[in-house]
Amino acid sequence: MKYSEKFPMLNRFFFNTFHVDWQDFHENEASAIREVVYETGAQYISDVIKDLNHLIALDLKEPELCKAVCDDLGCDYYPDTEYKDINDWLRSIRNTLEKYAAEKAAQENPEASGNRG
Repeated sequence: MKYSEKFPMLNRFFFNTFHVDWQDFHENEASAIREVVYETGAQYISDVIKDLNHLIALDLKEPELCKAVCDDLGCDYYPDTEYKDINDWLRSIRNTLEKYAAEKAAQENPEASGNRG
């Protein structure tokens, strides 16, 4: 299976977010993810989250998942030891994307979120 074809938005996200020198521009993963959320549209983030959910649902085991993420999906970063495994890291990315997407939506439309100033 070509994961880059099955998950094109996730491929784009990894390639653009966790490229070989991403740590030169961001102090941590959350900072890199936040920038992506704030510089792209809601539909892109929704599509990335959808791809993440589908990849996680495959319940691939290491090393196949590592090969899929690091080789086929264009991620030049292997998550550090704070994660149990790649699936744990993928869930963390999804949760961080959701958090910043909700934050951005609330800032763009404060009345819808109940924040009236």
